[in-house]
Amino acid sequence: MASKHPRPTALKLLNGVRKSRINTDEPQAEIADDGQKPSIKLSSDELKEFNAYREKLTRQRILTENDIDMLSIYVREFFSYKKYQSDVEARGGVLVNDKGNEYINPSADLANRCFKNFMQIAPHFGFSPSTRSKIATTKAEEVNPFEQLKKVK
Repeated sequence: MASKHPRPTALKLLNGVRKSRINTDEPQAEIADDGQKPSIKLSSDELKEFNAYREKLTRQRILTENDIDMLSIYVREFFSYKKYQSDVEARGGVLVNDKGNEYINPSADLANRCFKNFMQIAPHFGFSPSTRSKIATTKAEEVNPFEQLKKVK
């Protein structure tokens, strides 16, 4: 089954795709730094979570300067999901109006929408197990300096 989006060049390189299939003219975004702030206003709790993710993803060299706002949207959707889900847990998934009719708690629908939104964003940052399983990195071989000297002779 084909994926909806083409694989990023970095993943292609890690997986050993032929160089002729790599776009060498692809624009390269700079890795994000610790000082970059999102243009979207976040609450103090959201900002703490954003900074924690930014630090991890920057250290892993995944987050670029172009991804800052997408990450902030991910964090905001996650917090919205938690808010609506806590309402569902507190009041229940099915409510009763003043006439005795049952109806679905609107927070349940909103929680589901937020969940879908952040689950669509998550793979772009390698947050899902299936996305991580597509990344194959090789460990750098340890070079013995004495073996290198032998080869020079």
